[in-house]
Amino acid sequence: MALLQPAPEVLELFDNILLLNDGEVMYHGPREQAVPYFESLGFVCPPDRDVADYLLDLGTDQQYQFEVAKPHASFSLQTPRLASEFADLFRQSATHQDVVQALDAPWSSERLHDAEQHLVKMPEFRQSAWAGTWTLIRRQTTITLRNVDFIRVRALMVVVMGLIYGSTFYHVDPTNIQVSLGILYQATMFLALGQSSQTPGFLAAREIYYKHRRANFYRASSFAIASLVALVPTSVAECIVLGSLVYWMCGFITEVGYFLVFLLFITLTNLALCGWFFTLTTMSANFNIVKPMTTFSIVFYIIFAGFVVPMGQIPDFFIWVYWINPVAWCLRSVAVSQYRSPKFDVCVYAGDNYCEKYNMTMGEYLLSEYDIPSGKAWVWAGAVYLIFVNVFFAAVSSLILEYKRYDVSAGAAVVASSTEDKTTSAQAEEGQQQQEASYIKYPTKKSLPTLSS
Repeated sequence: MALLQPAPEVLELFDNILLLNDGEVMYHGPREQAVPYFESLGFVCPPDRDVADYLLDLGTDQQYQFEVAKPHASFSLQTPRLASEFADLFRQSATHQDVVQALDAPWSSERLHDAEQHLVKMPEFRQSAWAGTWTLIRRQTTITLRNVDFIRVRALMVVVMGLIYGSTFYHVDPTNIQVSLGILYQATMFLALGQSSQTPGFLAAREIYYKHRRANFYRASSFAIASLVALVPTSVAECIVLGSLVYWMCGFITEVGYFLVFLLFITLTNLALCGWFFTLTTMSANFNIVKPMTTFSIVFYIIFAGFVVPMGQIPDFFIWVYWINPVAWCLRSVAVSQYRSPKFDVCVYAGDNYCEKYNMTMGEYLLSEYDIPSGKAWVWAGAVYLIFVNVFFAAVSSLILEYKRYDVSAGAAVVASSTEDKTTSAQAEEGQQQQEASYIKYPTKKSLPTLSS
């Protein structure tokens, strides 16, 4: 319990006290030995002075009123002035040695037995992994659905953009592969990259997670899974609304099976990008870092999706980016699903015999224009890969949350000594005002010590 200027009655309730000043331990030991100890250093407590006030004045400019010169000693040598000097003297005292010996002493058999019976068997988490995950899923889903303003704005954007895409490319000619593939690409990118707006919320939730994890409320994996699963309802709703408008208005294959495949892939890609942005927030110290990293990664998703730059034109040293890009897998799978359907996988279409001209069906030829492999196995290979990406991002973010944290651990504060200049103090005050700064506590000058018990 930490106290500043406690009443005498309150101080009498404690057996041991800890006197801190500028991050230095000036005294730590029995309460009744505190006054005799400081009197041995040359500081006498007046009869009309409270013990707590007397202790709090030590190490400050007010300590002169208690100073008593020792005989046969220089006044500058016998009287400590700084908190560090008090700390050095305390480390040499018998009280400190008693504390050290008590800490180094072996545990009694009774305490070891109690620890074995009660502490060793106590689980780290009260809930099981599944129960904790389910509890967090319900909590995160409730938090997500309570953000009504965000949901309304996002819903309006999805409807408007769906109508714009559908009306602009109404019943597009399927032989124009550039336009058809562009519609699929733009719809996928709009939904997927719209998830970048979730990063501020992810950062805010991470701060709460740090506090809860220190108290062993739940596992890091439970938090990561719940944070991503909570986005499934809104992501699925966005994909259904935008996908329905774009798919049916633009004139893709009018069969439910192909439409469901289209919805499946844009939903998986949407969730994969959610997982990516969530992973970025777990590895970034603050928003000033995650924002440029998000923008930088979006550039790679756009360029190496296989539409802006076809696969055959990507340099060899960058082709690996294309093969790990979830957007590229989505675009490839949906394109193969559409153009390898019985409607387009024919030799003659619109009066042109593609088998005679190109030795390929109409669908295979159009896919080859963008270097898209035409094997039907790529459809479900894309589904497997996107599921793997979602699981991978959840696992990576869980590991980062567990082993790499940006919160300030207990006792990690850096405190300035009373001899530091005003420049350091001014820089410290400026650093404290930056909300997005790092998690290091900057030094500030405080003349009053803190009495803890």
